[in-house]
Amino acid sequence: MRVLPPSCLPSLLVLSLALIGAPITAASHARGAWRGHALIQTRGPSLRPGSALGDSQVPLERAEEGDTPVLSFRSQRGPVRLLLDTGAASTMVTSAVAQRLGLSQRRLAPERFSLAGGGVTCAAQSLFSARLPPLQLPGEPGRPGFRLAGAEALVIPGPALPRGVDGVLGASALRQVPVMVDPVANVLALGPAALRWRQTRVASPRIVPLAWRRGVPLLPLRVRPAAGGLPTTLNALADTGAEGVFLTAALAERLTPLHPSQPARLVGVCGWQEVRRQHLFGLAIGAETLPTRSVEAIILTNPVFPLLEVEAIVGQTLLREHRQLWRLDLHPPRLELW
Repeated sequence: MRVLPPSCLPSLLVLSLALIGAPITAASHARGAWRGHALIQTRGPSLRPGSALGDSQVPLERAEEGDTPVLSFRSQRGPVRLLLDTGAASTMVTSAVAQRLGLSQRRLAPERFSLAGGGVTCAAQSLFSARLPPLQLPGEPGRPGFRLAGAEALVIPGPALPRGVDGVLGASALRQVPVMVDPVANVLALGPAALRWRQTRVASPRIVPLAWRRGVPLLPLRVRPAAGGLPTTLNALADTGAEGVFLTAALAERLTPLHPSQPARLVGVCGWQEVRRQHLFGLAIGAETLPTRSVEAIILTNPVFPLLEVEAIVGQTLLREHRQLWRLDLHPPRLELW
């Protein structure tokens, strides 16, 4: 049985974080699967998203052995590296980085703030929040750069983040500015810099409409059932912080299997969870897109699915093939793909 470390989906009502990295076996690390798990806030006050100002275009960094974008911020208290996570309703940091930065932590009373996720240990954990110092990315010549000030973060005791990553920058911050991810040119831009990049595109993009639900964006996922059924469209969580694709068992059964499923074990902040991984055919982003490729998916039971009324979480397995412009700042929001 393969053991996969967690992606945390800590959320303000849903903080999704499907984390990258190699699967962990009993004795070694090996490339080829995802970390993925869920942790859901079932009650409690919203954390402050902070104020996002300025713009930056920087080289595209990826988390170790994966494709999830990473932002390397500077602060007066030291560097902070956060995953770019559209699937996270709020920002999160580890307790280790909170201690390193000397952040004052506020305990979240369990009777007012609770989480649920795979496994059985969440109810026994104490959770904290902390106010982050102003975070800064370098700007282009003559420009001040991107700055996030006054943001609060959920402090999680020990999520299995990729090596060198301190947490996630969630949708509450990202919905304030345009965000561009170009995996071809290996650049990433925030704010007006993303719109200047947009002006350099000659070809017209494919527009994917998004919809907000509980603080995270959903996208239309085209499903081509097995045995010649008619294609249908359903909602899925749009999650740049997810390395892979995560499905309910019901959705997986509607797709065409290319290989038998394999058992795996997912471990997260709520404990262990038995899951399956399988190569399947029949998924594509967008209501008008015809599925033409297979994906390796993790099949699991996860409280994120009923909470968001979705059957899938779509991450880098399907996103990394495209240049992306995330317009979470628009009403309604949208994703442009090239």
